[in-house]
Amino acid sequence: MLSLIPLLISVCGVLQVQTRNMATAGDDGKWRKVGILVSNTGPNDVSLDTSKIQYVMHEKTLSLNTPLWYCQIHDTTWQYSVEGTNLAIPALSQLTDTTVVLIWSFNRGYKIPVNGKMELQFGISRTDYSVIDQTLDPSYVASTTFTSNPIVPFQSDFTSTYAARTTPGIYGTVVPCCVRK
Repeated sequence: MLSLIPLLISVCGVLQVQTRNMATAGDDGKWRKVGILVSNTGPNDVSLDTSKIQYVMHEKTLSLNTPLWYCQIHDTTWQYSVEGTNLAIPALSQLTDTTVVLIWSFNRGYKIPVNGKMELQFGISRTDYSVIDQTLDPSYVASTTFTSNPIVPFQSDFTSTYAARTTPGIYGTVVPCCVRK
């Protein structure tokens, strides 16, 4: 099935995932500050009902704060536009002794329209606010502008197997369940 994924994506939808490091020079190193941008360049809207975004970190603990600071979804004309910190829900999972994944799921009924974008901005800190080194995170990019990042996959029809996350790219199938009218 994995060999069919590029074909399914090219037929049903094309998503580009980009991330950026939102930390600034004056930060104290106690927060990961992450921006994720998902762009839909395919021919169909993409439902967020069963979709997930994953951010993989080098951590030994699940004692983490994960506030969502900003979430916005819109089309090119802004006729379809929703925003709010209640659109996405975080969940933490320990993959290995030193690897934690933050999985964002979405409230039902939302979509990324054709040629639309979804942007998430969030922070991750330890509950004791000790200094972290996010450069060790598999999902980390040093860029302060949005840059392609295959290690932060957007998954429609999400499966939680770690093996599916290790191959770079977009995983799952983009199902045209919200066809634009």
